[in-house]
Amino acid sequence: MAKLGRILLIVLLVLLALVIAAAVAVETRWARGLMEDQLSQRMEGRAVNIGDLEIDWGFPLGIQASDVQIANADWAEHEQLLSVDALDVTLKVGPLFRGQVALGTVDLQQPTVHLARREDGTTNWDALTPDEEKEDKEPPVQPDIIRIRDGTFTYRDEALDADIAVTVQTEESEEQRQLQVTGRGEFQGETFQLDAQGGAPSEALEQGSRYPVTIDASLGDMRLGFEGESLNIYRLEALHGDIEFTAPDQAQLTKLTNLLDQPGLTVPPVDLQAELNHQDERWALENIQANAGSSDLSGSAAVRLTDTPQFDVQLDSEQINLNEFGVAEMLAEKRDPANRERGAKVGVEQSTEEKQQEQEQEQGGEEPSWDQRMSDMLAPLRDYAGNADVQVGELILGEARLSDLALQGSLESGRLQIDQLNAAQDSGGLGASGWIEAQEDTIRADLTANLDHLNLGQALQPFGMEQLGIVDGQLHGAFDGDALRISDTQLSHDKPEQELHIQAQIMSREVPDTEAPGLHVEGQGTRQGEGFEFNLTMGPLLDLKAEDQPYPVEGTLTSGETRATIDGSITQPLELKAFDIRFDIAGPNPAELNPVTGLSLPDLQQYQASGRMQLQNQLLRVTDLRATIGKSDLSGDVRVDFDGRTMLWATLHSNQINTNDLIKVAEAADTADQQDPEQFKSPGEVFDHEPLDFQVLGQIDAEIRYRADNIIAKDIPMNDVVLDASLDEGVLQVKPLRVGLGGGDVSVDGELNAREPALQGDLSLSIKQVNLTPLLESADLPQLAKDSAGVLGGKGNLRFSGESVAELMAGLDGVIELAMSGGYLDALAVEVVGLDAGEALVSAVSDDQRVPLRCTYVKADAEDGLVTMENFYINTADTNIIGGGTINLATEQLDLVIKPNAKDFSVLSADTPVELNGSLGDPKVSVLTGSLVAKGIASVVGALVAPPLAILPWIETGTGEGTGPGCRQALQEFQQPQEQ
Repeated sequence: MAKLGRILLIVLLVLLALVIAAAVAVETRWARGLMEDQLSQRMEGRAVNIGDLEIDWGFPLGIQASDVQIANADWAEHEQLLSVDALDVTLKVGPLFRGQVALGTVDLQQPTVHLARREDGTTNWDALTPDEEKEDKEPPVQPDIIRIRDGTFTYRDEALDADIAVTVQTEESEEQRQLQVTGRGEFQGETFQLDAQGGAPSEALEQGSRYPVTIDASLGDMRLGFEGESLNIYRLEALHGDIEFTAPDQAQLTKLTNLLDQPGLTVPPVDLQAELNHQDERWALENIQANAGSSDLSGSAAVRLTDTPQFDVQLDSEQINLNEFGVAEMLAEKRDPANRERGAKVGVEQSTEEKQQEQEQEQGGEEPSWDQRMSDMLAPLRDYAGNADVQVGELILGEARLSDLALQGSLESGRLQIDQLNAAQDSGGLGASGWIEAQEDTIRADLTANLDHLNLGQALQPFGMEQLGIVDGQLHGAFDGDALRISDTQLSHDKPEQELHIQAQIMSREVPDTEAPGLHVEGQGTRQGEGFEFNLTMGPLLDLKAEDQPYPVEGTLTSGETRATIDGSITQPLELKAFDIRFDIAGPNPAELNPVTGLSLPDLQQYQASGRMQLQNQLLRVTDLRATIGKSDLSGDVRVDFDGRTMLWATLHSNQINTNDLIKVAEAADTADQQDPEQFKSPGEVFDHEPLDFQVLGQIDAEIRYRADNIIAKDIPMNDVVLDASLDEGVLQVKPLRVGLGGGDVSVDGELNAREPALQGDLSLSIKQVNLTPLLESADLPQLAKDSAGVLGGKGNLRFSGESVAELMAGLDGVIELAMSGGYLDALAVEVVGLDAGEALVSAVSDDQRVPLRCTYVKADAEDGLVTMENFYINTADTNIIGGGTINLATEQLDLVIKPNAKDFSVLSADTPVELNGSLGDPKVSVLTGSLVAKGIASVVGALVAPPLAILPWIETGTGEGTGPGCRQALQEFQQPQEQ
């Protein structure tokens, strides 16, 4: 507003000077035209018109002009930038003889000025403010009396959404002459009002005069009041008075902060009273009494607007609550890119600096180092200077509360000198002193801090560091732009919730053949009552200007009988962007580290692991891996790419795996799962309804190759294992998983799709030449292995879908076929079917409790959980047994019938069917006799329709036929009596 007033004043004074020159020269139309042309040239070609020009040749000399106009920009709404209906000027004749111009009276009637600014920032007054404008130029003339009648000033700004009209009028009485200014309009959709009074307008031009000013302005509910005086108001050389500002509407204040390029910052209702003082370049608010929400402030703040602005702040506050200003939310947005993206969607704009950084990253620019970022953040320090003395009773940010905060310091040439920084927190606190300096591309600092039971997690919670604990001790560090030097530092760290306590001595140490010092950290601690010690040494530390220059790190960590060593290098250690480290760890039991690490490592036997870990460009490599756990070993290479979606590659090999070691791992995992599976079952159910959680399959992608040469298993005689698997966005493909078992092998190919809540699977199963004898012997069933075991073969294709085991079984589709040659029926039936069912089956087949088996074949077809026994066939020396029926996996119900067919018709008991029904959890076995025989025969009609000969094409693969007399011979013998 002041600048626009000066523009108007300069235009009027130039106009007056030209009119005076014209009056002295000649009173002709030709002279007026010459003056119009000259003034137009000064206005960069704007058209200038002067209507009538008259001179009253007397004492004093009078000049009258009418219809004075200066054209507006061609894009502006109003035709004229400036117009004056009438201008009446009197000149004192005496000074003219001395070569001076002295004005008596200047009378302006209906002066009108229309100012405008477009959306792109273009203004219609650019021609009035040339670059060579001298702000310190004195007004050429100072009239004794200035009268303004019905003056109008309008301002329209598309960028600021402003439309304001101001009227200017002088009022006279016998005692005084005053300037009255009244403004009305809209700004940012809010109603604007202005009522201002000043002294006589001519006094504003008097050198050294103190001009009284009273202002009462409002914008919506915001109000600004000022009552004071100004020295040379047209230049605002000095200003003194009382200022009041009230803003009860937080929404209006937030809108104003957005205009000031501070998005996200909110301001609670404000009430401010202060004394405003301005002298030359210094602006100051003194005797401040301010409230913003629950925050208060008193004291003084001054700034000297030189090339390097200098401030002087002395403030006191009982409480400052930064949460009410939205600072905590702004910090959260910066920590979480996802939040920042969501914030942008609701109108929270990113700062210009953030946008520029994102554009640079998108264009492939390297991310700046931490000291470069700190330098950029502290860059404004290089533009200011001053002193600060701030006392705050309580500072609140997020959940952090600091009390008795005191800061005394100064700023000069980019160096922030901290003479005193004290703060209390509950029963602890901190004291610090030193300096920090922002240079062009790095920082320099020298800081000393005394920490007294300071809860860092609480203090730094707004910055996302809640995990930090309580710290005591002394810290002294210096950073010279190349290296960090730490001395006289002893710290203790406590995290009570984890029962963790650490004591450490930290100091820099000189490294041979290097200029920069390294770091030595040594100490001890306890976690959950278990003690540990550490000793780490590092090479030249934080040589961050050479971003690709690693520095060495080596050391040991011991806990009980467990010892770990590392030896390697880290690049940019504060950001852990790259490292190359060899490691070796050994101990009696991983579970012993659980109290120290806070992990849930399994309870295993003695272990040892070594290898090399490398991280570069978000690619982690583990090579030369050698590990033993008990009697098991593992070796190979692993790669994990963290750039974008996590991808894992693993090529692993074991010479020997002891399944007892794996069983302990599984038991530990089961123990960690606190859910009781029985809560997802109804009484008597076999399959539970616990929701399956396969989210881990969707979190990473993987390619895995694993080979095990020898498997030691007490219960299962496995030989070797081959696994090739891939995981792609929740789809697991296994091609194949092959396990050597009982002299043969079991192979599974398939796919599990966990992209949807319901798991979907498609598996192909193959069983070849599995000898049950060693399988049963290893299971501590030697008699069963001797009397009943044969050779097993089979194949199957299964499809399933569901969110729990019960749903998977209820939706099972597919076919499975099994064949076995050799063995005996008696012990096998008792062991597999159950004592009651076995006895019933053996009794139905023969009086002899030891029935030799020649061939067994089972084929089952499942559709939507309903399993139909298409073929059930057992070939013995004197009997062929067939069966059929269904198993409903959805309802867990059995309905099966087994019918023997005697080869020797003298054995009457061999024709007695056996029925199995009831639930899977509690099956019922009964022998059908008398009138129930017909029902038993009807139950197996489905099986008889598809005679056992259907297996002949498949049996030729030799999966179970390769040992004993063979199913083909048995089937031929079964077929002959039927043809006779």
